[in-house]
Amino acid sequence: ASAGGKLVPAGYLKIVQPAEPGVIDEILVADGARVRAGDLLQLSVVRGDEPYGWVVSVDGAGAVTVHAGGPLAPGRTDLPTAYRLDDAPAFEHFFLVTDDAPLARSDVEAAAAAVAARRDPDAPLVVPGARTVDVLVVKP
Repeated sequence: ASAGGKLVPAGYLKIVQPAEPGVIDEILVADGARVRAGDLLQLSVVRGDEPYGWVVSVDGAGAVTVHAGGPLAPGRTDLPTAYRLDDAPAFEHFFLVTDDAPLARSDVEAAAAAVAARRDPDAPLVVPGARTVDVLVVKP
């Protein structure tokens, strides 16, 4: 999926290639990877062309978590805290939403809430005018 950055849940060892500007080039947890409650994910963001972004996740219970947001630093940035997966069923879907202009947290949260209401692991997160990349992990 092409976008202006990438979301990198670190801690597992799968690398996806090729490396091109604006394209996901490294995901250390493969999309669709099996995880369990209690697993610890260190999320990292690699800024692409868009200087603003938010990292949010939606889980199988319909909960929305905002992990970070605002101006994105150049290069790779680890989020300040790792994320421990809870016992919500089925999945955790992480999204990096980026844009050339600042994004309102309320717009990103509203889009995430719409995804959460569907409780569909394949539901896209759409913020008009913004770009989104995502990683879906699956729970037993």
